[in-house]
Amino acid sequence: MIKKLSIDYKKYIDTMENKDFVLIDPPWNYDNKDTEFTSRTNFSKITDNVEFLNYMFANVKSKIILLWITSPLLGYFFDTKDKIDTKAFKYKQMLTWVKTKNDGSLYEGPGFWFKNSCEFMILFVNKNVKPIRSRIPNYCEEKATRSDATTKPKTYESFILRELYNSGHTNGSYIFSGTYEDYDISKNQNIDLIDVLFNGVKK
Repeated sequence: MIKKLSIDYKKYIDTMENKDFVLIDPPWNYDNKDTEFTSRTNFSKITDNVEFLNYMFANVKSKIILLWITSPLLGYFFDTKDKIDTKAFKYKQMLTWVKTKNDGSLYEGPGFWFKNSCEFMILFVNKNVKPIRSRIPNYCEEKATRSDATTKPKTYESFILRELYNSGHTNGSYIFSGTYEDYDISKNQNIDLIDVLFNGVKK
């Protein structure tokens, strides 16, 4: 069951109960201005990406974190000057979303060096969490929706959520999810949906 919550993401994280997993799709700041993704919401925005990452690892209460990130921002985890502290979490794997257009051809996004056709989901886990032995690959090809900044590959995400459920991870959260409820998941899996586009509780 998906439960939509109209609450600022920091308030949610600061007061959240322990979860089996948390998916996070941040409204990343690409120009160091606090106006990123603000036209339709009054919620807090990321003004400093490194600050957010350290806040996330220090405060999210979960066994598993699945973090959506774009290729230009992966450098935060490689550049020692950024000092990302993952706390109790360990990096385990990267999943790749190859974006396609409506006709199935490759989506070619902007990029200063190469055109960005992929986004990535990084898997972090607490040290005592056992592998889920998933049957799905760490790669998908799925349509990208240009009109919605937070839309991600919902079919692939549904596969991930079902695999988590099959491994006993029944309680989770999805922060910055977008406006979707159309996940093909078990009715016994409980997910808090914290939507960056909310302007109030949607019934």
